[in-house]
Amino acid sequence: MTGRRRGAQGGLVLIVVNNLLHDLATGIWLGSVVVSAGLALRAGALEPEAAAAVGAVRSELRWVIGGALLWVVVSGVLRLALYSAEERLLYPAAGSAYLLTKRTTVVVKHGIVAVLVAVTAYVVFFL
Repeated sequence: MTGRRRGAQGGLVLIVVNNLLHDLATGIWLGSVVVSAGLALRAGALEPEAAAAVGAVRSELRWVIGGALLWVVVSGVLRLALYSAEERLLYPAAGSAYLLTKRTTVVVKHGIVAVLVAVTAYVVFFL
């Protein structure tokens, strides 16, 4: 195996690991937002002491939400930087129609992500 081929495979491994961690952080972020919102909505029906405990849990969840969202952004920037390399490594025979479809899908996905970030801000700061 040549050094160039080995480097390409190593790059592919790094891209796949980054994609995995990006998706994992996305799940942690969204799951934590849902849990925080659920706790906030139920806290009003609790006794004051229990509501305070729920508030403390939500306060700690803010760190999880913020950390996961930060990792989503950092790994997303890395994905964007490596986008062309990923396409060449994973789909060397892909045509331009495939790439256009994938890029369109990425634009739509980020529109959805923008809405989810707004929901996150509402849950964390106003709910």
